Amino acid sequence: DRERYLRNRAILEAVPRLGLGSPTIGWLKAAFRSIARLTAPDYPLKVHVPLLLFAAGMDTIVSTTAIEEFGLRLKVGTHVLLPQARHEILQETAEVRKDFWAAFDAYMGIDAPVS
Repeated sequence: DRERYLRNRAILEAVPRLGLGSPTIGWLKAAFRSIARLTAPDYPLKVHVPLLLFAAGMDTIVSTTAIEEFGLRLKVGTHVLLPQARHEILQETAEVRKDFWAAFDAYMGIDAPVS
């Protein structure tokens, strides 16, 4: 969403220390460790807490396919594909956010209008 992008950019210009830098070696090590754990065939079967996963159909950073495959292997939980979303789902257009909140509310059993 252009408006959210411009708002976030203005915040970062006003307070640069809030911005993200390049990943550190420690961050990369933790990321690869997480990937190894999450892609283990039996890992989704070990999840016992209901889990709601969202995948952004136009994500160029995270593998939508990997999220969907993980979601399909869960014993409890589900995954939702938002085809028009990019990486930052809650920074998206009003329509994508509406779809996100509708799916979230339905999963949580909340009977509330989506605004």
